[in-house]
Amino acid sequence: MMRKAGKILAVIAIAVGAVWMLQGLGVAEGSFMTDDMDWFWIGLVVAAAGVLGLFGLSRPAR
Repeated sequence: MMRKAGKILAVIAIAVGAVWMLQGLGVAEGSFMTDDMDWFWIGLVVAAAGVLGLFGLSRPAR
């Protein structure tokens, strides 16, 4: 159960990070984050953490 919840949280982190990156680049408009490169970098870190979490949780348990 906890692995499944962790995977869901990792996918959410990837999605949120991607949105923040797009807003930081100015692709997704309509927010105070638009065209602010700080949000690109924050989104990149959040998405990367999600990817690492997803791969870490996908490994077989010992």
